[in-house]
Amino acid sequence: MSRLRRLSRTVERTLRKRGVVGTVVYAGTSIADRVRGRTSRPDAGSTEAIDKDAVDDEEFDKKYGVDTGGQIAQTDLDVSEKTWIHGSAYVPTSPVDFTKVLDGLGIEFEQTTFIDLGSGKGRVLLMAAALPWKRVVGVEFSPSLADVSRKNIERYTGPRKCAAMSVETNDATKYELPEGPLVVFMYHPFDDTIMKRVEEHISRAARASSRRILVVYFKPVFREIWDRANAFEKRREETLYVIYDSRKG
Repeated sequence: MSRLRRLSRTVERTLRKRGVVGTVVYAGTSIADRVRGRTSRPDAGSTEAIDKDAVDDEEFDKKYGVDTGGQIAQTDLDVSEKTWIHGSAYVPTSPVDFTKVLDGLGIEFEQTTFIDLGSGKGRVLLMAAALPWKRVVGVEFSPSLADVSRKNIERYTGPRKCAAMSVETNDATKYELPEGPLVVFMYHPFDDTIMKRVEEHISRAARASSRRILVVYFKPVFREIWDRANAFEKRREETLYVIYDSRKG
């Protein structure tokens, strides 16, 4: 993407989310932060953390013959829908042992579908496939990232106990949840505007039937939305994630 195109999308996003006055204030604050030698990115980590993530990316991709590493700015993603401003940049999830994360939750894997909302290049899908799910499904708004993830599924040489894997290019708020028990994974994929719509969408599905739905929310920036969701209750909380379980009855 050209610098002009990137700048245009950045300005569009800021204006639509903050308005003219808010954009001016934000720009002034960002410039002041840079003058003071501080980053203006709220999610930016230390140099050591960034270096470690880069090493994890390289090791995972090299070990399993895939391309899941790197970071892609939100403004560089090929999403034309107006709701693109509510998405997050592509940042691959660090290696996760889902056996440990989901331990003790009583999941019947062979009957349960695992869904990653905002699946990016598909690393979470690949890691999840080490468990014997009924299906593993990625939902990704960016067509190019969805294409990369499909290729990664074909090339992946790591442990795989789930053969039914797919990726849908779709809006998380419009994706029709499949029947049966679900585990819905998210790694800070969008802002609070979309997260609220997604919560309402999943809550409706939970109330409409007796099936069980677990929400596994990593980097839970907007966890208060799920904390207040009447259809769910918090089941587990760790430093990196929170798990919510649909209420019975």
